[in-house]
This record gives sequence, C-alpha cells and structure tokens, in this order.
Amino acid sequence: MADQILPIIHRGIAIRQAEVPGAPFEWTHEETDAHGMAPTLDEAKRQINTHLGGPDPDCRPEEGE
Repeated sequence: MADQILPIIHRGIAIRQAEVPGAPFEWTHEETDAHGMAPTLDEAKRQINTHLGGPDPDCRPEEGE
C-alpha cells in the first residue's frame, strides 16, 4: 500500500492522498458510512460539503467553502 500524506481535516472529516503521482484525494465519514474520491483537494471539499448539506458557514470562500 502506498504511503499516505498527513490528512487535511475539512469539517471534521479527514482527506488523504497517497504519495503517488496523480493519486486521488480520498475521504471517509465514518459516522454516516460515507466516502468519496476526487481528483483535487477542492473537489473533495465540495463533495464533503454536499454530503453534509451545504457550504460550511464557518469557512471563508478562499478556505475551501
């Protein structure tokens, strides 16, 4: 298994990416048994926001809304 970079936490959900060129960003929300994969970090954050019901009211747009 490829090494993982340290996770980025967005709205309490860890986003990880394997240390392999072109690897997707992966996230898992264990509380709701949901997960996703995205080609970019911003797309992973958008997927999480959609999963949680909309943009994070505590994030400014430049922080990955």
